Amino acid sequence: MPSIPLRHFVYERGPALPFMIERTADLPPLAWASTPNRHSFFELFWVTAGAGLHHIDFQAHPVRPPCLFCVAPGQVHLWELSTALTGYAILFPREFLQLSDQPQLLAELTLLQPGSNPGAIYPPHASIAQIDARIQQLYAELHTPQLAQLAALQALMQLLLIDIQRRIAAAQPAPPPSAASQLTKHFLALVEQHYAQHAALDWYAAQLGVSPGHLSEMVKAVTGSTAGASIRRRIALEARRLLVHTDHTVAAIALALGFSDPAYFARFCRRETGSTPLALRQQFREKYQLSRS
Repeated sequence: MPSIPLRHFVYERGPALPFMIERTADLPPLAWASTPNRHSFFELFWVTAGAGLHHIDFQAHPVRPPCLFCVAPGQVHLWELSTALTGYAILFPREFLQLSDQPQLLAELTLLQPGSNPGAIYPPHASIAQIDARIQQLYAELHTPQLAQLAALQALMQLLLIDIQRRIAAAQPAPPPSAASQLTKHFLALVEQHYAQHAALDWYAAQLGVSPGHLSEMVKAVTGSTAGASIRRRIALEARRLLVHTDHTVAAIALALGFSDPAYFARFCRRETGSTPLALRQQFREKYQLSRS
């Protein structure tokens, strides 16, 4: 199947510490690559100075310090910087949070979910000092070996993520958890796992034990768009990723995304994005100044 290469987490401090936090000044130039890349781990960037743009899955987020950028596994991102950044970069694989005594926490943190994370967070002035202090505490903990260091890092990271998630919720109040919101959360997680194999709403409804009509109604009540639209949007995102960031043929990409007919895939792209596959490829490669030999 056509895919974009993933960079994997390197356990810099031994297998017992699947976690990294570094000052931006100490990171290699590759960390600020102006060419697209993606990872199998989470990346958080706390930026206190600098200027430019951070492109995450075709959306340009201004570097407007202080700000926090969240990149989930599989998301494609690149930097377009006009001045160097000051701050911290935090990297950790999924299992870092799953190792804790709160494995369900990952599902509750929308800032880490590829389908719902905001990409960029610009905290209000009253929150800046607390976020900065928590991040500096994480840095000090990692760089000063101590008793139960992994447990301490997990606890500090949980506090940081929960605090940021609460601030997102405060800025954009959501309705209390409901059957519809729980069903939608499970549906979107299934779509993230199976969009390339299953585009039919009936399949997702069967997996969740509900009727297609009920599923679509509940998803629309929570997200504002139907369940079918959510599936198509996820397929269209992967189509853009593969068209722009790989050299695979349109036919190969179509097949990888479940389209047996490249012509139908072309119609799908035009309907969902407004452009043909080749036009999408050219448009974004020119935008990101990408060249392919």
